[in-house]
Amino acid sequence: MKKMLFALGGVAAFVAASAFVPQVASASEPYEASGFPHDKASILALNDKQLSILRRAVRYCGTFGRTRHNRDFCVLTNTDLDVRQSGDKALIAFHWALPVTDRYDERRSWVQLKRLIKP
Repeated sequence: MKKMLFALGGVAAFVAASAFVPQVASASEPYEASGFPHDKASILALNDKQLSILRRAVRYCGTFGRTRHNRDFCVLTNTDLDVRQSGDKALIAFHWALPVTDRYDERRSWVQLKRLIKP
């Protein structure tokens, strides 16, 4: 009986604690697609801005030694927050248009960015 009460108490504590965990932005965060440029020069400029924000979050979180940070909660939340707070609609659209694997990759290549350009 004591074991069962202990197990139920543990489950109740877990459920109560999970209600206070902040939610990470989903991969399909809504953004204004109207502000998204589709030319090469604009995409490269936005890529540089987004990488600067990502690298600043990496320095803040101290997660050196790897280039992909798509599983690091600190880097994800800080990068997403900085992009949102920038107020740059094109940067926000660019950030959320990238797949998650590329969005938090410091060494994304031009091949990965090409799919964002419309002819």
